[in-house]
Amino acid sequence: MRTTKIECPNCSHGIKITLESKPKPEISQDRLFAEEIFATFPAINAPDGYFLRKSFVDKWKTTFPGVRVESEVRAALAWCEANPTKRKTSKGILRFLVAWLMRARDKANPPQREETPEEIAKRIQSEREFERARNEPPPWRRQEEKWNQ
Repeated sequence: MRTTKIECPNCSHGIKITLESKPKPEISQDRLFAEEIFATFPAINAPDGYFLRKSFVDKWKTTFPGVRVESEVRAALAWCEANPTKRKTSKGILRFLVAWLMRARDKANPPQREETPEEIAKRIQSEREFERARNEPPPWRRQEEKWNQ
């Protein structure tokens, strides 16, 4: 616990303020890199690149259930390496990846559009024609029925 005493030099009241603050916990380098790294993305402001942790990939698997997240992340990495002029910053990479995964989700499950009344009428008519044709005997059987009469 660190204590700081502050006195106001302009006041004649003699007000004293005491501030107490907790020291920041030190994060060891071992703890920082203890988590498994899935991929390293090239970044503008990070010479070593941006290390994408496996925990993000695992979280995205539950967020985007219809998407093969690992292969999409690898595809995004290949795109970043192939387009060095469009590199992302280390802060913008996660946003880029989430947008990439959202597009992949939308391609896998395209939004359904509503049918127009004309399309509904056409679909119902074709369903009725199918039912009528299914209930009729085949043409060769109709011919036999005529002969047997």
